[in-house]
Formats: sequence, C-alpha cells, structure tokens
Amino acid sequence: MHNITSPYANGATIPRRKMARDQGSGVRGQAPTPRTHRSSRPCRGTSLAVSILVLLGAVGVCAAGEITESVLREALVTYIEDSAPAGVEMEQWDLRRGDLLPLRGEIVDVNLAAGARWRARTPIRVKVETASGSSRTLWVTADLHRARTVVIARRALPMGHRIGPDDVTAEVREGWRNHEDLYARTGEVVGKKVWRPVSKGACVKSWHVRDRRDMAKGQYVVIIAESGAVRVQAPGQLLESGNPGDRVRVMNRASGKELYATVVDAHTVLVSF
Repeated sequence: MHNITSPYANGATIPRRKMARDQGSGVRGQAPTPRTHRSSRPCRGTSLAVSILVLLGAVGVCAAGEITESVLREALVTYIEDSAPAGVEMEQWDLRRGDLLPLRGEIVDVNLAAGARWRARTPIRVKVETASGSSRTLWVTADLHRARTVVIARRALPMGHRIGPDDVTAEVREGWRNHEDLYARTGEVVGKKVWRPVSKGACVKSWHVRDRRDMAKGQYVVIIAESGAVRVQAPGQLLESGNPGDRVRVMNRASGKELYATVVDAHTVLVSF
C-alpha cells in the first residue's frame, strides 16, 4: 500500500483510505470537519409515553367523545326522569344484539321507539353521531318500575256514602294500569259522595265519587236510560232537589211521565231498566 505524507501531522504517515475519510471539508491541507451523528431511534421518554397510551387504550380507558355503558345509562335515566309518567324508574336495560360499546361519538337524541308506550319493558331509540360524522341508532329495551301514592278505601264504601277522613288512607302501590283516574291525597276525596261502590282495599278512582253539589228542584236535566248497548235520552226536570248519587223524582218533559232516576252530575240523571 502506498503511504501519503500528511502536511499537518508532524510527518506522520496516514493511509490513503483513512485520510480520505477524515478530510470531510474536501479542501486539501485543512483539518477534517467533525461529523455529527443523529440516531434514527426515538428517545427513551417518547417511546415510553407511546407505550403507555397504547396500553391505556388496550385496557378500555375512555377518551373524550366515547359512548360507554355508563354514558348511555346516564342518558337513559335523564330521559326517563324528564319524559316518563310520575313514579317511573329504570331498573336495568339491554342493548340490541349487534350494537357494541364503547363507541366513538356522542348521543344527540333519546326518545321512545315509534309507536311505543311506557310499559314494564319499553323500547327506546338512541340516536348517535359517530366520530366519522355519520349517524346511527342504538336500540335499547329498558326494564322500568312504576310506583305512586294512591288513595285506598279502608272499608267498603257503599253507594251514596259521604266519605269521611277515617274511610280512606294513602298508600304506595305498584303497577302499570292507568293512573290518570286515581287520587294521590285523601283530601281530594273526603267530603265527596260515593257514586259507585268501592271495595275495601281498592283504589278510589274519579268515577267512584261525585263532587258534592246540590241540584235544585225544577232544574232541567237530561234523562239517560241505558241497557247494554242501548242508550236512550230525553229532556227532563227535577221534581226534588238532590246531589250526585242521590235517587230523585224526575219528570220526562217529552211524555209528562214521572219516574225515579239517579243524579249523575249537574246536568244528567240515569234511569235503569
């Protein structure tokens, strides 16, 4: 191998290949330019941070904008509290098979399924806006519990009986029957007259009683006669005063015939035949 004498190394000889490698400036006779080495591998801290994020995602830690079971349950409870009849609470819920959580996106609407009504098992539609900008619907079946305070007869209440404070009490009852015709406070029925008999322990409903209201003698009324599907009515006039539930004499103004009828309200009496 041929050696070349270096002009800057006190006469030391440097192999041609080593000299060419060290002369980074490309200018003969100048000191070599130091080379800077950069590693292509990320720093240890960055690699560790990425590993932690991946691990957290793998174990199901929820990021912002993610619909989880707890998020969906909170939305259902809020909707039921705002929209369901009084006394309705959710016990549990089931997601339709094929709808999986967690889901990236957000809930934009919760409502009853089309044609559904509040029942022990109620279908609910949950509209979701996904992270990709598309819309989809989650179908949920909610198991609901309903309870409310109602007025109960403490003893059998016969027709014509004036309800007193000791005749009724308030209790909490469960069930999904129509609650619109029930009373919630005993004060709502005390002083009213029983129009239809009430059994002991039964709920007192609006059609069991009539408000106390005197009907004066000579007042015009409508006489109604019912038998099964047959219903006949005629103009009438009271021949004596009475209250709803009372049996009074009334005259048929069309025929002039006198008969007995039961007062229904301020404008109606009922004849049975």
